[in-house]
Amino acid sequence: MDAAPHKKPRVWSVGLLAGACAAVLHFCAFPNVNAWWAGLVCLSPLILWAYAKPPRRAFLTLGFLAFFFSWSALLIWLRHVYPGWGWVGVFFLAFFNSCFAWVWLWALWWVGRRYDLSGPARLRIFSILGLAAFWVVLEWLRGWLFTGFPWLPLSVSQWVQPAMLQLAQWTGGWGISFVLVFINLCVAGYLRSLYTLVKTGDTATKQMRVKMGSMTFRVGFHMELYLGVFALLACVSLMIGMLGKMHAPRELLFKAGLVQPWAPPDEKWDAELILKNWSTLKALTLSLRAEEPDLYVWPEAATPLAVFGRNSEDMRAAVEELVTELDKPLVMGNLVWTQENYNGIFYVSPRHGVSPIFYAKTHLVPFGEYVPFQETFSFIQKISPIEGRFYPGKFLDPLRISVRGQSLNMGALVCYEDIFPQIARALAANGTDFFFVASNNAWYGTEAGATQHAAHAVLRAVETRRPVMRCSNNGWSGWVDEFGYAYELRENAGGQVSLQSVSGGEKGSVYFRGTGAFNVARSPHYAGKTTFFTRHGAWFVIACGGLVILSALRLRLPAKKS
Repeated sequence: MDAAPHKKPRVWSVGLLAGACAAVLHFCAFPNVNAWWAGLVCLSPLILWAYAKPPRRAFLTLGFLAFFFSWSALLIWLRHVYPGWGWVGVFFLAFFNSCFAWVWLWALWWVGRRYDLSGPARLRIFSILGLAAFWVVLEWLRGWLFTGFPWLPLSVSQWVQPAMLQLAQWTGGWGISFVLVFINLCVAGYLRSLYTLVKTGDTATKQMRVKMGSMTFRVGFHMELYLGVFALLACVSLMIGMLGKMHAPRELLFKAGLVQPWAPPDEKWDAELILKNWSTLKALTLSLRAEEPDLYVWPEAATPLAVFGRNSEDMRAAVEELVTELDKPLVMGNLVWTQENYNGIFYVSPRHGVSPIFYAKTHLVPFGEYVPFQETFSFIQKISPIEGRFYPGKFLDPLRISVRGQSLNMGALVCYEDIFPQIARALAANGTDFFFVASNNAWYGTEAGATQHAAHAVLRAVETRRPVMRCSNNGWSGWVDEFGYAYELRENAGGQVSLQSVSGGEKGSVYFRGTGAFNVARSPHYAGKTTFFTRHGAWFVIACGGLVILSALRLRLPAKKS
């Protein structure tokens, strides 16, 4: 009777500690902190607590709050997008993402009530595999439900660590998320095996027990240790197997000259600033001639007026005149203002001008490029930062461009689209040689938004084994090779722009107004070839769904009283 009043405060204090550790680690795993190792352990504190069989209400409440605070911190840059409504967007999307984590935590709690460290090894394996697979299914669902928001899946935490990325060629990014959750479960299981509170009896393996006061530490080896190490070494071995291809001579596709005009969102569409914005874009582009690029590159919606549709003739003529002067082709993000407005990517050649064949964005941003249910609820239109409505494109075909005397298929992706693996996969299956992502991250401010966005391109490159080039209005601009090595344009304190590896190099900022040039090359081992993921798509998600069902049936045992 005396112990009862102290039990509940202790449960909540332990839960607060576990939740705080999980939230901090989850936040640190992603840009801008980029602590890739945190992705291996960010779930472990909550898993450890679940194995202690806490009350369901306390576990699910504190677990949800841990993810809610972490997601709120990760998405805080969204407050810049919608003036007056920005914080609503931050907390709504944090809540949305945390709901999927809450469902997984519920499954974790359910398994934790049945998890027995001294139980049969096959049941422990089923529980670990089933939980890792369930995380994958939930990540996939997050990418589809309500048009999808697959921002920062756990796999993106490894974007600066190519040794963990190579599995994506076969499984997509979902396989990497599976491995990370699997390792988290193994770490927690092993730590749980080492530390118990005055627990005796048979254990899963022979271990040496060391008593320190009222606590017992068990030192030795455990099944989870072997499983976790095996998963980690399997990823590293894939990387080692790729070393020969990574160091083989590469085929130069072209030298790209990128322009970051950094037109502020509130000035971008100001009719009084059309001439100023165009003059800035033109001057920056002309300054690139000294670098002698083979292809000039502009970001999303680069010009202050559309190149097709209403009031577009003068703007299109100005672009074509500039490209003729440069005598080199240009790819750019731009708009079509007709009865149906499109946000797309265009190719401009010195001889033929702006091609009427363009890529129209197929996956639009809700409340940015269109307003859901605006016909029914007209007041919702007021919170959109862009006037008018865009329509989605209907085709996922690469654009044919000519550069350096060769014809290439360019897989075009407009901004938000590169976070959706199915779009890049479809373009790769249709013959893409390389990807170009045109973006306008000026909406996000100068915090972590641009880098978080760019991190997804690393997965798209490895999944399809196609290089990815990105150009944004103010950052992140650069390119990613087929093996996941990313290189970004940075401006140093002296105002000089250079290409640097994301995992090292000089200090600098990706946010600048200026230009940069670099070579885009490809590995001959993958030219004209499609990956297993490109051919078979979400097969791994389907397999994980089957594994979840199998594990649930196998673990459906009466809960043990604690």
